[in-house]
This record gives sequence, structure tokens and C-alpha cells, in this order.
Amino acid sequence: MALNEPVPTNDGLDDVTYWVTATTLFMLSALHLRRVAFPSCFCRFCNGEKLLYMNFTDAWRHDETTETLWTTPETDVAILAPHAGDIEFNTEFAAGQLHKLLRKEGYQPTTWMYHGFGENAFDEYHVSSNYLEFTQFNELSRLQDRRFRFGISFHIHEEGYVGVGGRIDEAVRSEVADRLTERLPNSKEVRYRHGEMKNKGRKESNIVNRITESGDDGLQIEMTPKTSYNYWKRVARSVRDVYVGLL
Repeated sequence: MALNEPVPTNDGLDDVTYWVTATTLFMLSALHLRRVAFPSCFCRFCNGEKLLYMNFTDAWRHDETTETLWTTPETDVAILAPHAGDIEFNTEFAAGQLHKLLRKEGYQPTTWMYHGFGENAFDEYHVSSNYLEFTQFNELSRLQDRRFRFGISFHIHEEGYVGVGGRIDEAVRSEVADRLTERLPNSKEVRYRHGEMKNKGRKESNIVNRITESGDDGLQIEMTPKTSYNYWKRVARSVRDVYVGLL
């Protein structure tokens, strides 16, 4: 395979051609890639460099990025972990656990996760949820014409408390906060009022709100690092407890 030679793909997109650059030539020849796709503009790629999306194992091994999308035509809730991998560690585990828990309850959620790996993953791959665009991501773009009754996203922040934000009604946020308080150690403070939180998740542009039918039914969970590391299952169960009564 030479520079500027078309990259063969098995995506069934006859009208799309991906081109090899000096940066990606070695990767293409060395790895068995499931698919290739290029984000239009994302952090370190804004200078024209193109990044290959690879499978999870290869992305982890080479400190790169990949996506996960589990979806069905009939679904009322979208679960998001837009900063997964080493960007905001264990957020994909919380999202995946909630996905499994809701399936066990008979629901069919759609779940999207963007994984970025490496010591500098946050600096290289983190983009605020207020600025994420569907067309920046190969798998997320499949959802750009779909909207869901509810959206739920998982994040990490450094504010010292677990935040329950988003544009969804305060009554729902309060109930989720109550479940978290019941399950987490007493040392973990939980906040749900917008005025008490830094990362409120209330902007209309936030993808967890934009992906909902109303634009107002997104829930944003902001975990502390220790909560994400030790208690991500408890967080997922707390959210499950509330949403089985809403779906």
C-alpha cells in the first residue's frame, strides 16, 4: 500500500474513499482494522492529520481512539459516555452497566461510547459535551437523525461531590440523588440543584439534552474520580432504579 492510495474498506460505502497519509501508512500495514473512519475535526486532528478508528483492543494498545455503539430501532433511552477510556476512566463501565441493567428489566437502550487512550488522553481527546457534533464521529453519526425520550451521560469532574445535572426536571434529578446517597458511602456528597453545581449540564447544546426528543430530558452524572473508580456499579444501579419507573 502506497501513499495516496485508496484504503479498502468493508463498510459497503462505495461512494466513500479514505486516503493513506504518512501518519497512517504504518498503522494500516501493521494492524488488522475492523473499519476506518475519519472525524471531520477533533482536537489534535484540526491541522489536517487524519486518525483511524480501530477496534477497542488495538486502540487501547496503541493509545488511540475508537467508538462503541449498541443500538436497536425501538428504544426510548440513549446512554452516553463521550469521554471514555483514559479520558474520564470507568465512565464507559458505568454506561455499559446501566445498559445491561436496563436490558435485564426488559428495555432496549441505545448506548454510545467514545474511548480515548494514553497518558495525555484528556488533553488530546476531551471536548466539552456542549460542542460535540454527531458528524465528528463515525458511529455517533448514525444517530444524528434519531431522538430519544431520555438521554443519560456519565462523566468525571474534580469538584469533590457527585453531581446530578442535565435539563431534566429537578424532581427526577432529586430522586436519582436520593438513590445515590443511599448507595454511596456517607463521605460522598451528592448535589442535584443547578445552583449548587459547577458542571450543570443544563445547556441546550449539551449532547445529552440535544439527543432527546424534547431537548429537555437529558441527565448528566458527574462522578468524582474515586466514585468512578470504586463505585461505578452503584452509580449505574441508582440511575436504573429511577428510570425503570419512567420508561
